[in-house]
Amino acid sequence: MAFWKNAVSGANSVGAPPRPSAVRVFTEALLRDGWGVLDDVEIVDIVPPDLPAAIKEGRIDATTWNIMSVTAEGPDAMAPQLLQVKGAHWIPVETETVNEINKANDFKIENSSISGAGGEQINLLSFRQALAAWESTPDETVNAILACLEAKGAASSVLPAAPREMARWPGLVKEHVHAAALEYYQRRGVAPDQR
Repeated sequence: MAFWKNAVSGANSVGAPPRPSAVRVFTEALLRDGWGVLDDVEIVDIVPPDLPAAIKEGRIDATTWNIMSVTAEGPDAMAPQLLQVKGAHWIPVETETVNEINKANDFKIENSSISGAGGEQINLLSFRQALAAWESTPDETVNAILACLEAKGAASSVLPAAPREMARWPGLVKEHVHAAALEYYQRRGVAPDQR
């Protein structure tokens, strides 16, 4: 999950999406529980489209990035322009760091790896993301989103390829699924993962 312009010890400002973004929560956990530097940096609210300019202009020293694509070679950043900034590089998040974050929080995260410029494997923070709707979200909106995902999912390496994959979120139970989504899945013979 992490992309940095400078080494963490040299970063005074870290750009991250504002709360309630999961990326912000995990960024804070990484800085606080994993690396113990949260009190030494300022987290700046920023959205992904603004990152390249903010880095280039020096408004932030570092940032986190969570949108990855799965390729034949493994995960790859979907924002290659970030790595084109002079001095830009990934900073690895080692297994020991992940373990410290997991010990300090109720949620669990993992490592994934990405190939560096020299072909070396760099461990990054990894977490699963899901698309969620409020209980009050209109049924037609939920159905339109699910139909779009079903129609386009197989064409993208970052989306589920079919309704079965869309509904099979580890630990998901029926009580947490929007009623329209549950009906959508049931019409396709799919039930949420009940583990």
